[in-house]
Formats: sequence, structure tokens, C-alpha cells
Amino acid sequence: MPPYYKPVGMATYEDRGRIYEDTLYYQVPEVRLVNQMADTVLLNSGLRGKILIMNFFFTSCPTVCPEMSRNISVMQKSFKKKIPEYFQFVSVSIDPENDSVAAIRAYANRYTFDHDKWWFLTGERAEIYRLMKDDLGLILEGNEAKDLEHSNKIVLLDADRHIRGYYNALDPEELQQCAEDAIFLTMERKKKRK
Repeated sequence: MPPYYKPVGMATYEDRGRIYEDTLYYQVPEVRLVNQMADTVLLNSGLRGKILIMNFFFTSCPTVCPEMSRNISVMQKSFKKKIPEYFQFVSVSIDPENDSVAAIRAYANRYTFDHDKWWFLTGERAEIYRLMKDDLGLILEGNEAKDLEHSNKIVLLDADRHIRGYYNALDPEELQQCAEDAIFLTMERKKKRK
């Protein structure tokens, strides 16, 4: 199983007279954004039970973003045959001032065949950067052309919004590992339901 990231404390519990300790892990809080279909969406309550495969982009990015989006598109197509109801792809714009709903819709049309399973999102700059930096802990890489910064990482979040992996979206081996880890999380999800 993929590991957990960002431990926040310890919990102690008793079971049949024995004391156990367990690590508590950070859960990404609720985020309200707008998708390419102009729907206001909530990433936690709106996608309850889904495994999120998330990255950051901006529509006028000339280099890294199109390549990341092409790679994620390949992954999305491969998941179409593998229990797609468990997954939600999420790409969040870091340039909300310029990336309107129409702009992200045009961008999304180039990469996805299923707008319900891959959301391209925009919203308030402060909330987007809090999600990227504070909640997900992504290290930023500058883009001198527009002074926009984002990571080339994909973040894997389980159904409980624990961070379960970081993967270089430009590296085929890491993309394969992301896909495998996402599939493992579906097994973990099924096990928790029993």
C-alpha cells in the first residue's frame, strides 16, 4: 500500500485490555472551486469516497503544463477500463485571474474525453495557493515568463483525503507508480467497508 504523508500526532486506544498507539495523519480540508462546466464544487463533500489524482497548471503555460496534461490524459484513458467510479482527476489552475471558466474549458477539451471524471478548476487565488503550498506541501518551481509557480507533481489523495503519494508528472515510471498506487487504494477502500 502507498504510505501516508504529514503525520500530525498520535492517538491512543484500548482494545480487549491492550493499549495501542496509532499515528494520525493530516487530512486535506474542504476546498470550494469552480470546474470547467461552471459548477461550484467541493473537493471533499462533493467527491466523498473518491480517490483524487491532483495536479496544478495554468492554461497559458507553454512547456510543462501541456506535457503533464497529456500524461495525465493517458492515465485517465487507462483508468476508463479499471473501475473509473473510484477516481477523480483534478487539475487546479494557479492563474485564476486569467484562467476563466471558458479558458479552462477550452484547455480541458484538448485533454479529456470525460469532463465528469477530470475536473479542471479555478477559484480564489488565496484558496488555491493555500491548497497547493500549505495543505499539500508542494515545492514551487518558478516560471519567469509570468512569475507563476507550480510543481510538476501529481498528488494522490485517498478517499479520506490523506496524502498518499507525490509523483513527477513528467516521468513515465513515476506515472506508472501513481496508477498502481491508486489501484491499491481501491483495495484499501474496499477493505475498510467490510
